Amino acid sequence: MKATFILPIIAISFTACNNTTPNQSENTTVTPEVTQDTPMVGDDRDEHGCIGSAGFTWSALRGECIQVFEVGTRLNPVEEKEEVAVISAFVVTKDGDNSQVELFITTEETNPLLKQEKDGTYKNGKYVYNPKTQELSIDGKVAYKGEKNKM
Repeated sequence: MKATFILPIIAISFTACNNTTPNQSENTTVTPEVTQDTPMVGDDRDEHGCIGSAGFTWSALRGECIQVFEVGTRLNPVEEKEEVAVISAFVVTKDGDNSQVELFITTEETNPLLKQEKDGTYKNGKYVYNPKTQELSIDGKVAYKGEKNKM
């Protein structure tokens, strides 16, 4: 019976003695080395002063940095492929000015401005946005729809 109690006590003693953590004095402070190659968080301003890491991007229509997911209308692809990330497009309007909208879509290097037509749609080249149905057509085919219009 004594052997049953002694064996676990010896095992615990050996593990307690196997502490390999080095001792540090209380006055020791560790300062991480910052090099010029290490960007600071929030230090990624673009030419307009927008902080991309915080989700801000420049809106030519509004003339300010915006978060498109906060102020824009989200349009999701009509054809979603399995196991492929969904990349939405966004349409941004300017308060008090319905003459044009700005399209944020990953297929363009710059965000195209779509001008309002007499029928209420917005057009620019291959893009047509219908705000009533929240549909974005590319080359005459509906490619993106607003959330409430998804089937």
